[in-house]
Amino acid sequence: MKASDWDEVYRFWAQTDTYNIISYRALAEAFDKFGDPATSEIISAHDDYLRCMKRIYERVPKIETEDELVIPQTLELPPTDPPTPVVYLSDAIMLISSGVVAHESEDAKKLENYYLNRGLMKNGLTGLMNESILKYLPSDPWAGHTWYTSYSDMYWFYHYLAIGEREKAENILVGQLKYGMTPEYYMLERYADNDPYFTPWLPNASANGRTIMMLCDFYGM
Repeated sequence: MKASDWDEVYRFWAQTDTYNIISYRALAEAFDKFGDPATSEIISAHDDYLRCMKRIYERVPKIETEDELVIPQTLELPPTDPPTPVVYLSDAIMLISSGVVAHESEDAKKLENYYLNRGLMKNGLTGLMNESILKYLPSDPWAGHTWYTSYSDMYWFYHYLAIGEREKAENILVGQLKYGMTPEYYMLERYADNDPYFTPWLPNASANGRTIMMLCDFYGM
């Protein structure tokens, strides 16, 4: 089924299914906290789902070099370099965050390297809205310059905490405050590195919540 309100988005397996796994995990934690007898059933469902996803991940075609890795965005199409069509590049980190790809793994590092080597992650931002906008809106003056702030940033932030790379996590947190927040402390969900007056989705409650989560978890509040 359609996975997003973005017109070009179809079924992204690394978005829909990974969210289901993360949701199962959160549900199990909530049930366990209150000692609900259904906890074991939820954990079993989560584990089964995760095993299925790991099997699929092993089987899907990938583009792999010595230090980089590209996964297909949908199971219906082979992977491309660059990945197309793409709204913002978060598929890889969602696979890592859900546990399909282990945090401490060679694949996780190769997935990260792909984005770093192409300037798709920099200055604490990780969600460059590049290929999709350039393809469908080539006259858009912000095409290739617009960053989807806080969303993929938050998941990379928690990945870096999980592997003990606090400097990278802090860099992402600083990026939210520098590029995703106004001087009046309003959060926004888009930043254009070629236009300081580009401020759609402002104020943005979800960006506000993600940033608060990162602040609390980084500083142990």
